Amino acid sequence: MNRTVATLVLNAVRTFGTYDPDEIMCLFEESLTLREARDVHAFLAWVHGTRRQFGTGNIGSVWNEWKKTVTEARGTAPRPKGP
Repeated sequence: MNRTVATLVLNAVRTFGTYDPDEIMCLFEESLTLREARDVHAFLAWVHGTRRQFGTGNIGSVWNEWKKTVTEARGTAPRPKGP
């Protein structure tokens, strides 16, 4: 997530007081590319569904955790090399 998108997301979360993408995406989704909008919506749905929280200091690490979860769920994570 780039800095501009993070700022848009953080401002929306602060404004509405929720991570629910169905409530906050309307504030900024037109400023995103289709791919960004899809990813941010999925990220916010995951945050909201798992009752996670983020702020300015940790949005990047929570985003990375979500990306790792998505990658593992799709089976595209690199597999450790065995003996």
